[in-house]
Amino acid sequence: MKLDLDHLAQYIQGAEAIVRKDDCIVPHRFTAAEMHAFDGNSDFRRKSYAASCVRLAFTTDAKGFSMAYHVVKGSSRTFYYFDVYVNGVMVRHSGHESYLECPDNELHVTLSGQLCDVVVYFPCLSEIDIKSFELDGGRVIAPAIRFRTLFSYGDSITQGYDAKYPSLAYPNQLADAIGAVVYNKAIGGDVFNPALATKTGPHKPDIITVAYGTNDWSHKNTKETFFAQMNGFYANLHKLYPKVPVFAILPIWRRDHDRVTDIGTFDELRGYLTEAVKPYSNFRLLDGYQYVPHLEEAFSDKYLHPNDFGFEFYAKNLIAEIKDALNG
Repeated sequence: MKLDLDHLAQYIQGAEAIVRKDDCIVPHRFTAAEMHAFDGNSDFRRKSYAASCVRLAFTTDAKGFSMAYHVVKGSSRTFYYFDVYVNGVMVRHSGHESYLECPDNELHVTLSGQLCDVVVYFPCLSEIDIKSFELDGGRVIAPAIRFRTLFSYGDSITQGYDAKYPSLAYPNQLADAIGAVVYNKAIGGDVFNPALATKTGPHKPDIITVAYGTNDWSHKNTKETFFAQMNGFYANLHKLYPKVPVFAILPIWRRDHDRVTDIGTFDELRGYLTEAVKPYSNFRLLDGYQYVPHLEEAFSDKYLHPNDFGFEFYAKNLIAEIKDALNG
């Protein structure tokens, strides 16, 4: 049974909008208003279309399903992979090392024909244009229901660099642990961007994570600009969501943390970030520096971006702290 793409859209989570493109549907994780925050930056604009933390989530009694799709650049990386979970167990990891070599592909998954819960995690670093979706017998019974909504702001690490298993990107793991639909608002290379936190969309967060700072520190920047952007972002975010718990995550370890930039030392950066959240009673500071092993083996590039191994540690430690805060 071939599902109409407009019907399929109701099973997509993590998208602020589903946009028609030729004969495909494309999930967008930013609202049109939010995308204006990237006006004038073609690289960030392109990354905004990447399907980070988008997923299909549904219950079905089909014997299997297939999805045809087209892949478009959504980052500086070329690889793209989907993870498929059935009743909480990963059963498929499918994709390609390069969208340039294989831009058109299909995902095929065999199921038991018994009622089961299916989650398809989309690649974090590529735009995915869905061409068709077909069930082998049976039917989709219902979309998955989540009772919380999570917004995750940040840079490349939050977008999912370099999770080849997208289900292991830390916002996905956090969302699964707390039963939330996650809207990933991160862009690789981004810094605190006050314009990104000026408009609300159709979805309202119950929990927010913010993880900027490492690019603000490492890129050429003045202290004055950094403070204006950092304080402006937090002020705007608080104005939009004054009663929503915000977890501000200090930057994780990076191999070159001992150098001095225009902002100062890495420890000084941590101090500035710590002070910035103090005026807001709904903000809680978390020390990301303790989350990922201080080992090159935990990073895909040996110094900055966690690999799947590193993301396992990041998520485990983050989840523990946020669960404690929510339960406390």
